[in-house]
Order: sequence, then C-alpha cells, then structure tokens
Amino acid sequence: MEISLRRTSELTARLTLNSKVLNPDEEGDREKDQFERIISGLAKQLRSVLERKLGRYSVEIPVFPPL
Repeated sequence: MEISLRRTSELTARLTLNSKVLNPDEEGDREKDQFERIISGLAKQLRSVLERKLGRYSVEIPVFPPL
C-alpha cells in the first residue's frame, strides 16, 4: 500500500491510498471488501467524498495553512 498527502490549495490536501488490492483483476475480494469498509468509514469521519479509481482511493481533507 502507498499513502500520499499532497496539498491542493492553501486549506486543503488530497489523501490518496494506492493498493493492488483495489484492482478488480487481483484475487482477494474479501480483503478488498474489508479495505473498502475501512476507507469508507475514514472518509465519513473526515466528512469528505471518497473518490474511487482503479487501484486508488482518495479524499480531499482540510489542512492548516502553511506558515
């Protein structure tokens, strides 16, 4: 799994999770379902929309402005 956080504006950043588990061709549907439940819960707690793309989930989150 790869986790990244990149600033998208002065007050927001995009948290992205990449994993081969998220690819539909990979085996391990059980792990994918569990992973998706966890990430969906995280997005709800962050009050953000979860974007799903092939092998990647991401959310836009608020961050403190740079100093």
